Amino acid sequence: MSIVEFAPDVEFKLRTFKHDTQRYNYSIISAHRPPSTKEGIAGDIFKDSSAGHVYIRTLEGWGDPVPKSGEGSFHPVLNKSRVLWDGEWRAISHPPYRDYRRGEKAATKQAVNSLAPGVINEWVIPLVRKWSSGKASFIPSELSSGRLILEAVSKKQGAIFIGPNRTEVSKCVTFYPVERSGERPDVDLLVRDVQKNRKTKFFDSLSNMKISKVDFATFIRQRNYFTRDKPFPELSYLITILDIFATHQDGVKSAGYKLPFEDDENTEITPLSSTWTLPGAITHPHMDGYGDRAFMVHYEGVKIWLIWPATVKNLSTMEKALCAAAKTDLTTDLIEKLEGLEVMVLGEGDEEVAFSHKANMIHACLSVTECAHLGVYIRHIPFFQEAVEVLGWAVQWVRKASSGTAPVDEIRREVVRIKNAVSDWENLAKRAGDYTANLEILRRCDELKNELAQIK
Repeated sequence: MSIVEFAPDVEFKLRTFKHDTQRYNYSIISAHRPPSTKEGIAGDIFKDSSAGHVYIRTLEGWGDPVPKSGEGSFHPVLNKSRVLWDGEWRAISHPPYRDYRRGEKAATKQAVNSLAPGVINEWVIPLVRKWSSGKASFIPSELSSGRLILEAVSKKQGAIFIGPNRTEVSKCVTFYPVERSGERPDVDLLVRDVQKNRKTKFFDSLSNMKISKVDFATFIRQRNYFTRDKPFPELSYLITILDIFATHQDGVKSAGYKLPFEDDENTEITPLSSTWTLPGAITHPHMDGYGDRAFMVHYEGVKIWLIWPATVKNLSTMEKALCAAAKTDLTTDLIEKLEGLEVMVLGEGDEEVAFSHKANMIHACLSVTECAHLGVYIRHIPFFQEAVEVLGWAVQWVRKASSGTAPVDEIRREVVRIKNAVSDWENLAKRAGDYTANLEILRRCDELKNELAQIK
């Protein structure tokens, strides 16, 4: 099709530039949808205003959405002779782009210098830059803690960098296409969900401990610090909000995210809820629940995830950490001792990312910017073998810990949580379609309950 033949629902601007002796024409196209295969020619730029994505037409067709609104992408025909900058194709000598590249080189050098000798994983260097140059750097304690954690990652032998568009295969997560029927959630929807929830929990992001004497107004006050041109006050901790249950009307649930599983006789899914973190928030290595898989959609901000599989060795290593105070040196020690470290950065290029993770995946997170994700826990009969391995370990752990190796109150709390998890699987097995096939699940649940009953 010619350069001006577009569908009737689009707006477009014609642009031209001269390279060597040849003139190149291209269009900047805007619509409330992704591009169709019949639109555009190589070099055209398509802006999907509904999703906030930018696409570049190559010789083969429209590619995947490009990160950072395409800024810094090279021309599909002229390659590094032309760069997308300020929404148009520019010469690489374009002063703002040239200054940007100089700044990038200086920032990279500074990030390298901030790491102690012995870097193995050079892909960590851009992560250090992100952490050190953004709003996460506003709080000295979080800035220092994040740098130490990333430095430990940079020296971890065998660590891999994963993501939905990367070739490395994860042992912990499975990525899914993001599918939703409504608009992408924003902060306004999160605020409405918080206002409608009575069970919303506020946590100290440094200790990972629940805070009782904090309310939503206190969180908003901290959030406002990041938006003002004033000296940042010294804070002893950052507040994180968990269990913001999604609501239909004017809430995050109105986005209509499609889940890979549905409630049925073999599957149980918990209610959708969001987690909301501020720039610089750090959650140290931990596990959520006992024996349940999770499905999540990251829909706001940029967050670094450190994840490990729930192997026998890793679960054993985590036993000493589960009741210990969350501190930076504990995290760096676990990075060294845990096996199978995988790192992913979610939200780059303003992208939504959907993924599921296996039962009791060990994880730690660093919020580079303000972040939010939606999540559910999933119990599915075919996943029981994975769950029972974790539950069996958990029972043995609390039996050992009950002998005095951990605080009594904390162990009692964990015993209750494990009992509830076993009961949830038992109830699912009783209502599942093929009752006879689930007799083994019921038998194993009985064994676990009997073992738990022996703990005083």
